[in-house]
Amino acid sequence: EDRLKTARKALEKKTVAGDGSAPQPTGDAYAAYGNKIDALEKQVQQQAKAVENYNPGRADQNAKQQYRQIMAQIDALDSAIDELEDQVEGAYRGGGLTASQYRALDQRLDRLEDTVDELEDRLEDILERDDGGWDDDWDD
Repeated sequence: EDRLKTARKALEKKTVAGDGSAPQPTGDAYAAYGNKIDALEKQVQQQAKAVENYNPGRADQNAKQQYRQIMAQIDALDSAIDELEDQVEGAYRGGGLTASQYRALDQRLDRLEDTVDELEDRLEDILERDDGGWDDDWDD
Protein backbone atom coordinates (compact mmCIF):
# COMPACT_ATOMS: atom_id res chain seq x y z
CA GLU A 1 0.00 0.00 0.00
CA ASP A 2 2.85 2.41 0.83
CA ARG A 3 4.57 1.54 -2.45
CA LEU A 4 1.37 2.32 -4.31
CA LYS A 5 1.08 5.72 -2.61
CA THR A 6 4.74 6.48 -3.37
CA ALA A 7 4.32 5.47 -7.00
CA ARG A 8 1.14 7.55 -7.29
CA LYS A 9 2.89 10.64 -5.87
CA ALA A 10 5.83 10.17 -8.24
CA LEU A 11 3.44 9.90 -11.18
CA GLU A 12 1.57 13.03 -10.08
CA LYS A 13 4.83 14.97 -9.89
CA LYS A 14 5.79 13.83 -13.38
CA THR A 15 2.34 14.59 -14.76
CA VAL A 16 2.15 18.04 -13.23
CA ALA A 17 5.79 19.07 -13.46
CA GLY A 18 6.66 17.30 -16.69
CA ASP A 19 9.49 14.81 -17.12
CA GLY A 20 12.05 17.31 -18.41
CA SER A 21 11.43 16.44 -22.05
CA ALA A 22 8.28 18.54 -22.26
CA PRO A 23 8.59 21.98 -23.81
CA GLN A 24 9.17 24.76 -21.36
CA PRO A 25 6.28 27.16 -20.79
CA THR A 26 6.23 30.13 -23.08
CA GLY A 27 4.11 33.20 -23.31
CA ASP A 28 3.08 32.07 -26.80
CA ALA A 29 0.99 29.15 -25.53
CA TYR A 30 -0.62 31.33 -22.88
CA ALA A 31 -1.38 34.06 -25.41
CA ALA A 32 -2.83 31.55 -27.89
CA TYR A 33 -5.21 30.17 -25.28
CA GLY A 34 -6.04 33.70 -24.18
CA ASN A 35 -6.97 34.56 -27.77
CA LYS A 36 -9.24 31.52 -27.98
CA ILE A 37 -10.96 32.57 -24.77
CA ASP A 38 -11.34 36.11 -26.14
CA ALA A 39 -13.10 34.69 -29.21
CA LEU A 40 -15.40 32.58 -27.04
CA GLU A 41 -16.19 35.63 -24.89
CA LYS A 42 -17.30 37.52 -28.01
CA GLN A 43 -19.55 34.63 -29.01
CA VAL A 44 -21.04 34.53 -25.51
CA GLN A 45 -21.73 38.28 -25.73
CA GLN A 46 -23.53 37.72 -29.03
CA GLN A 47 -25.65 34.99 -27.45
CA ALA A 48 -26.40 37.26 -24.50
CA LYS A 49 -27.84 39.79 -26.96
CA ALA A 50 -29.86 37.05 -28.66
CA VAL A 51 -31.27 35.93 -25.31
CA GLU A 52 -32.12 39.51 -24.31
CA ASN A 53 -33.83 40.12 -27.65
CA TYR A 54 -35.74 36.85 -27.58
CA ASN A 55 -39.47 37.34 -27.23
CA PRO A 56 -41.55 34.19 -27.56
CA GLY A 57 -44.67 36.29 -28.05
CA ARG A 58 -47.08 33.61 -29.03
CA ALA A 59 -46.97 29.90 -29.73
CA ASP A 60 -45.86 30.04 -33.33
CA GLN A 61 -43.27 27.96 -35.17
CA ASN A 62 -40.94 30.93 -35.57
CA ALA A 63 -40.67 31.47 -31.80
CA LYS A 64 -40.04 27.78 -31.24
CA GLN A 65 -37.42 27.67 -33.96
CA GLN A 66 -35.70 30.77 -32.63
CA TYR A 67 -35.65 29.26 -29.12
CA ARG A 68 -34.13 26.04 -30.46
CA GLN A 69 -31.48 27.94 -32.42
CA ILE A 70 -30.43 30.05 -29.45
CA MET A 71 -30.35 27.03 -27.14
CA ALA A 72 -28.32 25.02 -29.68
CA GLN A 73 -25.81 27.86 -29.94
CA ILE A 74 -25.56 28.08 -26.15
CA ASP A 75 -25.00 24.31 -25.97
CA ALA A 76 -22.31 24.55 -28.66
CA LEU A 77 -20.56 27.29 -26.69
CA ASP A 78 -20.69 25.17 -23.56
CA SER A 79 -19.09 22.28 -25.45
CA ALA A 80 -16.41 24.56 -26.91
CA ILE A 81 -15.57 25.87 -23.45
CA ASP A 82 -15.32 22.31 -22.09
CA GLU A 83 -13.02 21.33 -24.96
CA LEU A 84 -10.78 24.36 -24.41
CA GLU A 85 -10.63 23.58 -20.68
CA ASP A 86 -9.36 20.13 -21.56
CA GLN A 87 -6.76 21.59 -23.93
CA VAL A 88 -5.54 24.07 -21.32
CA GLU A 89 -5.29 21.35 -18.69
CA GLY A 90 -3.41 19.13 -21.13
CA ALA A 91 -0.97 21.94 -21.91
CA TYR A 92 -0.40 22.50 -18.20
CA ARG A 93 0.13 18.82 -17.48
CA GLY A 94 2.45 18.58 -20.46
CA GLY A 95 4.57 21.48 -19.23
CA GLY A 96 3.39 24.00 -21.80
CA LEU A 97 1.89 26.32 -19.18
CA THR A 98 3.04 27.38 -15.74
CA ALA A 99 0.77 26.86 -12.75
CA SER A 100 -0.09 30.56 -12.61
CA GLN A 101 -0.87 30.67 -16.34
CA TYR A 102 -3.06 27.61 -16.00
CA ARG A 103 -4.94 29.08 -13.03
CA ALA A 104 -5.53 32.37 -14.85
CA LEU A 105 -6.86 30.65 -17.96
CA ASP A 106 -8.92 28.19 -15.95
CA GLN A 107 -10.53 31.02 -13.96
CA ARG A 108 -11.47 32.84 -17.16
CA LEU A 109 -12.98 29.66 -18.57
CA ASP A 110 -14.89 29.00 -15.34
CA ARG A 111 -16.38 32.51 -15.43
CA LEU A 112 -17.29 32.05 -19.07
CA GLU A 113 -18.95 28.72 -18.33
CA ASP A 114 -20.93 30.34 -15.51
CA THR A 115 -22.08 33.05 -17.92
CA VAL A 116 -23.22 30.44 -20.44
CA ASP A 117 -25.16 28.62 -17.72
CA GLU A 118 -26.80 31.92 -16.73
CA LEU A 119 -27.78 32.59 -20.35
CA GLU A 120 -29.46 29.21 -20.57
CA ASP A 121 -31.33 29.88 -17.32
CA ARG A 122 -32.33 33.36 -18.51
CA LEU A 123 -33.68 31.98 -21.79
CA GLU A 124 -35.75 29.42 -19.92
CA ASP A 125 -36.99 32.14 -17.53
CA ILE A 126 -38.18 34.22 -20.47
CA LEU A 127 -40.25 31.27 -21.65
CA GLU A 128 -41.73 30.69 -18.22
CA ARG A 129 -42.59 34.37 -17.86
CA ASP A 130 -44.18 34.64 -21.29
CA ASP A 131 -44.66 31.10 -22.48
CA GLY A 132 -47.11 31.97 -25.20
CA GLY A 133 -48.91 28.70 -24.54
CA TRP A 134 -46.08 26.34 -25.39
CA ASP A 135 -43.63 24.28 -23.40
CA ASP A 136 -39.84 24.48 -23.58
CA ASP A 137 -39.63 20.74 -22.95
CA TRP A 138 -39.71 20.10 -26.68
CA ASP A 139 -36.41 18.24 -26.46
CA ASP A 140 -37.17 16.08 -23.40
